[in-house]
Amino acid sequence: MGRVTPLNKTASDDPWIAPDDRAIRERIRAWYSCWPQGHADREAIPLTGSGCIRLLSDFGSDVAISQNLAQYRQLWQPVLEDTFKRWHISIVSAINLRRTQDMAAANFFTELSGITHEDGVMNQTQAVSQIWEKITGGWHLVHEHSTVHNGAL
Repeated sequence: MGRVTPLNKTASDDPWIAPDDRAIRERIRAWYSCWPQGHADREAIPLTGSGCIRLLSDFGSDVAISQNLAQYRQLWQPVLEDTFKRWHISIVSAINLRRTQDMAAANFFTELSGITHEDGVMNQTQAVSQIWEKITGGWHLVHEHSTVHNGAL
C-alpha cells in the first residue's frame, strides 16, 4: 500500500498567493492524493477536462503515453504493486508555477520510495512537469510528463 506526503500547507495557505495559483497547487495535491489507494479514478474531483489527457511517463529506456486517467493507472498500478509491498510518493521540491489567465505550467520533483517484496529499499527521483488549463472556471490537468532524474535537485 502506498501513501503520499501532502504539500506544505503554509505555502498553499499564504494570503499573498493569488487565488488561481493557490487553486492549481491544491489541484496538484489532489492529483497526488489519488495514488495511495489507487484512487486515480476519483471523478468526484474532476482533475481533467472533458477531452483526453496526455500523460507521458519516461522510464529511462521506455516511454509510455496515456490518453486518460484510466490508462495511466493501468500503466502504473501494476508497476507499483509488482515492485513494492509498501511505497510512498512525495513532492520534494518547491513547485515552480507560471500562469496566464487560462493556462499554467508547473514543474517540481517527486520521490518515490518504498520497500520491495524482497525487503530492499528503493528510491527514485522524478522530474515532473504539468500543464493545467482553466476550463469553465476550474483548473484541469491536460498534460503531464515525468522522467527519472539522476542529478542533484
